[in-house]
Amino acid sequence: MSRLGRIVTLSGPSGVGKDTVARAIRQDFPSFYKPINYTTRRCNPGEKPGVDYHFVDKTTFWNMVANNEFVEYAKVHNHWYGTVNQDLRDAVMSGCDTFIVIDNQGALSITKIYPQTIMIYLQYPEGDLATQIAERLKNDPKRKLSNREIVTRIHTAIEEEGQKHLFNYIVTNPQDEPEAAVYAVRNIICNELYPDPNR
Repeated sequence: MSRLGRIVTLSGPSGVGKDTVARAIRQDFPSFYKPINYTTRRCNPGEKPGVDYHFVDKTTFWNMVANNEFVEYAKVHNHWYGTVNQDLRDAVMSGCDTFIVIDNQGALSITKIYPQTIMIYLQYPEGDLATQIAERLKNDPKRKLSNREIVTRIHTAIEEEGQKHLFNYIVTNPQDEPEAAVYAVRNIICNELYPDPNR
């Protein structure tokens, strides 16, 4: 029997640097499959429909829910996101490894159906979580969030922190040394997916 593909999920609170780490990982592992999720939120500047997300209205999204097309879907920061099950199944059955940035709920839902999923949680350094999130979000030129939106994300992050013990790995992303998190995630992937038989 040919090798089945594995799924690696990367989760963590808003502003922690998931997308930055993901870009570096995808450069290191260009063969990784990247599922394109569906969302009801608007397309942000710099994003491309069909490349970053499939941007759809709520009617289309809920028709997909009714047709059981999603392996997981969740409301995150007042918008809905969903991962199409057929996409993941095709990748797994073809032996293609998948790397996906996803919220906690999504990662936990995926691992129920694909128990070999490797779940990585990216966290802020020790300290006041609310302050760190607020600082990173306010200093991010790509995000133009209101104070109310930042507060919502802080509350969500505090809830997510309480679930990190459910993940296979927890990686800290220090703001002054972002390469450290990339290095840690890269090592996890190599050890889990491509172990050295000589060790």
